[in-house]
Amino acid sequence: MFDSSNRYAWTKPELGLAYANDALAISQELNYTVGIAMSYIVLSSNLRQMGDYAGAMDLGFRALNIFKKENNINGISFAQYSLGGVYKDQGDYSHAIEYFKTALNSDHILDTDSVMHLMNLNMPFELYQAFHYIELADCYSDSKRDSALIYGQKVFSYLSAGGNWQFPFYVMGKAHMNLNNYDSAIYYYRAGLNYKGTQNPTDISKIRIGIAKTFQKMGMLDSTIYHANQAIEVADSMSYLRGVNEASEILAYAYEKKIPLNQFNITNSIKLRETVYLISKKQETFKVFAFRQQLEDREIQQRLDESEIRYKNRLNIYILSGGLSILLIVSLGLWRRSVFKQKAFTLVNKQKQEIETQKEKVEQILQTLQTTQSQLIQSEKMASLGELTAGIAHEIQNPLNFVNNFSEVSNELIDEMKTEQAAGNWSLANEIADDVKQNLEKILHHGKRADAIVKGMLQHSRSSSGVKEPTDINALCGEYLRLSYHGLRAKDKSFNAKFETDFDASLPKINVVPQDIGRVVLNLINNAFYAVNEQRATNNEQRDPLVTVSTKNLGNKIEIRVTDNGNGIPQNIVDKIFQPFFTTKPTGQGTGLGLSLSYDIVKAHGGEIKVTSEIGQGSEFLILLPISISKI
Repeated sequence: MFDSSNRYAWTKPELGLAYANDALAISQELNYTVGIAMSYIVLSSNLRQMGDYAGAMDLGFRALNIFKKENNINGISFAQYSLGGVYKDQGDYSHAIEYFKTALNSDHILDTDSVMHLMNLNMPFELYQAFHYIELADCYSDSKRDSALIYGQKVFSYLSAGGNWQFPFYVMGKAHMNLNNYDSAIYYYRAGLNYKGTQNPTDISKIRIGIAKTFQKMGMLDSTIYHANQAIEVADSMSYLRGVNEASEILAYAYEKKIPLNQFNITNSIKLRETVYLISKKQETFKVFAFRQQLEDREIQQRLDESEIRYKNRLNIYILSGGLSILLIVSLGLWRRSVFKQKAFTLVNKQKQEIETQKEKVEQILQTLQTTQSQLIQSEKMASLGELTAGIAHEIQNPLNFVNNFSEVSNELIDEMKTEQAAGNWSLANEIADDVKQNLEKILHHGKRADAIVKGMLQHSRSSSGVKEPTDINALCGEYLRLSYHGLRAKDKSFNAKFETDFDASLPKINVVPQDIGRVVLNLINNAFYAVNEQRATNNEQRDPLVTVSTKNLGNKIEIRVTDNGNGIPQNIVDKIFQPFFTTKPTGQGTGLGLSLSYDIVKAHGGEIKVTSEIGQGSEFLILLPISISKI
């Protein structure tokens, strides 16, 4: 049905409409969306040939909307090409060029097999692509005539791909005619008439009109009249109204120049035939070539002289009828346009109301989400506070138990010491005094441990009040690496380990709080030195302890890596090491707050901190900091 409608669109558009309507009915029955859209396009093509441009455009846009909803790139391109043809036939070349060029650009990314199958066209894709070039050439022929020649020449390179196509010769002839190259124009027009293959009545009519216009410009009125009559005959045979009208205008001009007598009446009579033809092509008495036959018989001059008054009265009636008909057509067009605008206005209002309704629903949902979020945050805060409180109580309870126990024992020992002194047993009293001293040392040790826990908590909870400033991360890491090493050496003379650096020289300065980032780096390096020292003490394998600190520029981020070759962290506790009070060090050697504090500092700077570890091989801590960050 598509194929038949396409074929008859250029020869018998009434029959083409019938096939297109059958295709539409079948597609709707099968709920075949692409078929419905293609039916609209072939219906549009047939209406376009019959001069119903409003109906053709309406159907073209329906097809385009369907293809857009289906995201069918091939269909969108085909619909845009069809709409470009409708705009061109109405003389709206700017919109026609826009649609042709859009369709042409889309074709470059199309699947050629798919688009040929979609349009049911038995032709090479290159030939279909040439349609766009020649349509653009036709649009440019009345304005940018050089562009018309350029696009027209492109088409002839495609003609060898196959097909019977006379239209390119018409466009090239038209372009040369507008450039006053009359010989070239006649050459292309005649080549089009003589082109072998199936003859397209529409193209033949256009070529005849082009020849008539060329001879008209050359002042050859007899040839003008001949070819204009030929164009009317072909156009009328297949209801090509635009061709009839253009040829009629040429005839009116030619007869006006050829027969000056009563030229006002003759010219207006011929032009009146165009208006009446649009109302009913079956009214043979008002056809232009009826006047042509009367003029060729020469007897019309005598009849006009004898009945001039009666003829003028009849002519006035015709003109009045034509004017009323035109008014009716214009009124119908305006009414249809008003109905279309009203529908569009109603649709826009409906969509606006729907948008407002959806907006209100979204705002309600957002408000509910914000309320729920606040509740969840508060619940999370309370849960975190409970966990923190439990951790604090657990960590402080141990040193406090030691302090209380040793204080109680020391108190009893002092009573015993007093008793022995009173009895004069000074040797035993001195032994008791030594025990009291040992207890006081233990009380002092556990008191300092509790003090360290409290200070660590205060430091962990303290919000940073430092000021960000451009900082050289390489220099910062080098400084804290040396500080950590020499600090550990000062505490333990037996401590020894190798350390290496691999700093990226292209690292830019970034805005950070240097004291906070330094605290993070120092904590990670201290942990690394502790790990390699433990590995040396517990592992009989002879492996030199090594800590490596490196940096790298990643473009939008910088990377800091602290690597050690210690014993590694068991996989089951890797996810816990950033939790407050969690530590792998023996009791009394760590508070479990260092990595938790480091995690919070890095996050506050908009960065990330990660850890990877392998038992027996060591651990690696990775810090990622953005190069461009906002103030903390």
